[in-house]
Amino acid sequence: MFELSEVMSKPNAMFDWASKVVYNGEMTSDEKEITKGMDAWAREIGKKGDAGHEIAELVRKTFAPEEISAPSELISMIFDEDSIGEFDDYREEIDPKNTIVAHDAIIEGNVDRSFLEHKIGAPVWTNLAAETDVSMQDLRRGGYRSVANLTNYLREALELKRVQKIMAAIDAAIVSGQPNYIAEAEALPTTASMDALELYLHDVHENGDLVAFSLSKYHQAISKLPAAERFITDRERNMYNSTGFIDTYGGVTLMSYSSQKKLADGSLIVPDKRVFGFAGKIGSAITRGEARVLEEQDINTERIHIKVTGFNFGYTIRDAKKIAKMVMVK
Repeated sequence: MFELSEVMSKPNAMFDWASKVVYNGEMTSDEKEITKGMDAWAREIGKKGDAGHEIAELVRKTFAPEEISAPSELISMIFDEDSIGEFDDYREEIDPKNTIVAHDAIIEGNVDRSFLEHKIGAPVWTNLAAETDVSMQDLRRGGYRSVANLTNYLREALELKRVQKIMAAIDAAIVSGQPNYIAEAEALPTTASMDALELYLHDVHENGDLVAFSLSKYHQAISKLPAAERFITDRERNMYNSTGFIDTYGGVTLMSYSSQKKLADGSLIVPDKRVFGFAGKIGSAITRGEARVLEEQDINTERIHIKVTGFNFGYTIRDAKKIAKMVMVK
């Protein structure tokens, strides 16, 4: 017999199930059983209402700490991840640069002292919330799919907004006139601009991954550059033939995000006319507290109001010199 509480007690079970329903992923036998149980459960709520606020609890499980603190693949690669309690604060020590100066000196003589500058960094904090409602008619008609869409879309809206805000901060950190700002006169990356980005990343790299990230249309253009094709491996050639992309350029991993995906307000998640480069970790990404889910039922309109609040995150950019930014002028 289907027990919702038992399913929700399993780590990530609801998150994985909802994602597979929405994006037609291949389900395990257990997930197929969840689908059957969820369908009957959702349709019953559509008939009688949700006096026990079970939908809110279901949504909350997709925002479990292990989910909301796990950034997208790129964010995870370029930020150190951490999480703290709702009422905690966060500070981090920034490693000082080597500012010690060596001088010509006479034997046993003294020279001017140099000093290391120790700094403490504080995150930029953002709190996000989202509200929506679902009609009981939708639950009766759509069953499990209505529930999966509701839970997945709420989580996705907040997570992608978080990525958008972090990418905007990275974009703003690099301005014209700096050595890590690469102006490209054409509408797409060229060999010259990609070589400049690659060289800069290698020059400042100390540890961690070298990554270039952009919208997919720029990734595709990079994959077609003569320099990208010159040293292509058999694996990359097969990848290019099947997807139109290669995944490395001069030792730099290439990553991208769909040029067509936007937030519900129509804004891009990743800035346009940009290729970003990263030489290892650039800062920290912190989750504070847990997302809270509130629910209110209106028996007059037969709708259930859901509010997700407390999606609180912060970020620091410790070393902007480990970022390179190519800007297409056209």
